[in-house]
Amino acid sequence: MQLPNCLQAYIPSEKLSAYLLSETHAVGKAKAIFFRALGFHETNVHLLEHGLLTLAHNAPVQEVIPSPHGVKYVIEGV
Repeated sequence: MQLPNCLQAYIPSEKLSAYLLSETHAVGKAKAIFFRALGFHETNVHLLEHGLLTLAHNAPVQEVIPSPHGVKYVIEGV
């Protein structure tokens, strides 16, 4: 199964810089450690965005998790 409406997928810039790459965000800092270890940082955040959107457009959904806030689609990729 592909991500529904995958071609409309986008990532707000604040999500990238203030969450996924923030070493001080209460929840995001673990993700920042992971992404920074892969070489992503503020000066090449566009590469992280491109990689994540490429996964959203091309990788199959691995898991669908319903919640009170909507449906979470889990996609795994390298």
